[in-house]
Amino acid sequence: KEGIAKSLFFNLGEYRIHIHHWMVGLLFILVLALFGVYNDLAYGFLVGMTIQGLMYKDYYKVVSKK
Repeated sequence: KEGIAKSLFFNLGEYRIHIHHWMVGLLFILVLALFGVYNDLAYGFLVGMTIQGLMYKDYYKVVSKK
């Protein structure tokens, strides 16, 4: 089932890569930490987004054959 935002997919050869929103949230957390940015609101939102994304049944399905 499709959510509010469209899923981000791209093709790599014979594979289809799905960038889940929890991956984006985790990436932003890492980037903020790397640059020394500490904002409780931003981290709260991103941690919530990451945890919520990990609750989907298909959270681990990143690579699939076309």
